[in-house]
Amino acid sequence: MQPKSTQSTPNILFIMHWIVAGLLVLFSILRPLQAASYEVYRCVDARGLVEFKDLPCDENQSGEILDFKKHQPQKPNWQEQVKQNKIDGIELLDIRPDGRAFIAKYTFTSNKASNEFMRVLRQYSGMNVNLVSVAFLDEGVRQGEAKLTPQ
Repeated sequence: MQPKSTQSTPNILFIMHWIVAGLLVLFSILRPLQAASYEVYRCVDARGLVEFKDLPCDENQSGEILDFKKHQPQKPNWQEQVKQNKIDGIELLDIRPDGRAFIAKYTFTSNKASNEFMRVLRQYSGMNVNLVSVAFLDEGVRQGEAKLTPQ
């Protein structure tokens, strides 16, 4: 009588290990998608009482599905953030794309203001910022052109 082979047991355990690992990975990927698919209903009854629930409103209630995306404030892009950041002695004239880079044109009244503006550009864009040209306009006013390149 031949002894039973135990060779198949480790192979089965190895395969089951990878099946369980694959299911865990699949679950971790699909779980956020499932959470994002819930709907919330805002229901109002005849007395004006408001109720929030995850099922459609009853027949005696009026209601709507809440869209949370439209109520979330949009984060402005870095160009808008730069425009909103007012620096004394700086007037932003233009920010335009130049291939993968950007060109920022601005006027400034002091080197300190220009340096602060370059710091703001670097902070909000996350790019390298280099002053590429300076032109003297009126007395005390200069126009600068900075090139922003991805890091």
